[in-house]
Amino acid sequence: SMPMALAIGLILGGLWLALRAFRGKVGNLKAGYGFLDSNLPRIALVVGCGALFVLIFWLFGYFVAILAGYICTLTAFGVKDKIKVITGAVIMAIVLQWLFMGVMRLNDPKGVLIDLRPYTNLISGD
Repeated sequence: SMPMALAIGLILGGLWLALRAFRGKVGNLKAGYGFLDSNLPRIALVVGCGALFVLIFWLFGYFVAILAGYICTLTAFGVKDKIKVITGAVIMAIVLQWLFMGVMRLNDPKGVLIDLRPYTNLISGD
């Protein structure tokens, strides 16, 4: 039920934002906010982050995909501090591994190249 609740929440939130935008109820945005100053290469980088996540998920499993996806996405958005990027990626991967595989008991498929589940099970409690 959690994925369904999340999907419904995202759809309702998106509809609410679209309705506000069509009615002209938007606040002042700072220069450089989000994709206001985007160009095709930057958008392609963000889409590429998603494709890279799927590929790495298939090859190495969920935990490594979260690490790589987080690092790739922050890099695409221009975050330069390597300590924050790596620390944030490790914390995010541990928290999401624990939440989805440990608390929610979702399936953690093994990677095609490497099965890291014996190690990530230490996080999720299996």
